[in-house]
Amino acid sequence: MCDHYNIEFKISENVSIDDFKYVYKTFMYVPYNEKWSDNEIEYVYESMKRDGKIFGIYKDSCCVGVITLTEKNQPLVLFTKSLYIADLAVLSKYRKFNVSDKLLDFAIQYAKDKGYETIYLRTLEKGNSLDYDLFKNKNFKKIYDKCQVVKMERTRVCKDEDCRIFMKYDIV
Repeated sequence: MCDHYNIEFKISENVSIDDFKYVYKTFMYVPYNEKWSDNEIEYVYESMKRDGKIFGIYKDSCCVGVITLTEKNQPLVLFTKSLYIADLAVLSKYRKFNVSDKLLDFAIQYAKDKGYETIYLRTLEKGNSLDYDLFKNKNFKKIYDKCQVVKMERTRVCKDEDCRIFMKYDIV
């Protein structure tokens, strides 16, 4: 049996398009079931490289998860210096190794080091979100009691909309 806590992972900002696509395709499978073409994934990659940061978490030389961070084009305006977690994706077979925890801890420390006052994100409270409990356990709080309705045309499991909540983590 593997010791899940003693497996060595390294986080790097040098994420190739191939590594990003490999991990990002996680959103195409259960429980997300989203439709993504290679062109759409490449667009997300290029946008984040231009307007934010992409960090990958590696086991040996294999990228097993990514987190994308930006302060540009935030979907929610806060009156503090804020960092937005646009995406957090981990290959399903590595979820039991706390890879999402490691990426989120990294993002929190990154935000502290760069002088951000708040980190925020948008997630599903119910349904196909694997990370709501993770965010809640890391002291992210709901910003609004009511869900924000966001058009998600690429999502098959929802009709035309999915209901997402905003959560934030106050650093200062």
